[in-house]
Amino acid sequence: MSSQGFAQSLGTYRGPRRVRCNSVPPPLGWIKLNIYGIGTEGDQPGRFSGVFQDDTGMCLGSYSDTIDAKDNVIAGLEALRNGLVRCVEGKPKAQKLMVESDNVILIQYLNGHPEPNELTMCRLKEISNLLKRITYAFYHVYEEGNEAARDLALRDERHNRA
Repeated sequence: MSSQGFAQSLGTYRGPRRVRCNSVPPPLGWIKLNIYGIGTEGDQPGRFSGVFQDDTGMCLGSYSDTIDAKDNVIAGLEALRNGLVRCVEGKPKAQKLMVESDNVILIQYLNGHPEPNELTMCRLKEISNLLKRITYAFYHVYEEGNEAARDLALRDERHNRA
């Protein structure tokens, strides 16, 4: 069997790999939160942000801030925590939340693999408490699919509206 034939038969059994490099709205009835976090580097403070979208793709709000953390995962978890606090406060009111990040390790931690370090575990426990009243899903997206959250975090000025 040729490599092309093998790839075709593999696609038949596994299905084709779908690589998404652009932002798409969440399913009907869900709200999507794209998060981004980057740790402190040199004299540059760490930053994080989040952007909410409804199922029509309309922006429901966004936020960004700085954080004193060197680890990108911790900055990303702070972005998620801030978004969840807004959801609990009803800004926006999310009963079903789809969270997307371009940080693979962050998504793996949120989905339970691998075992995080102690600081990360403390953040995850806090996030777990905020998730008790929300149906949620965590997904990895490529950087291009997380562009709005990334650009917001990397701006010079801070925006907090939601």
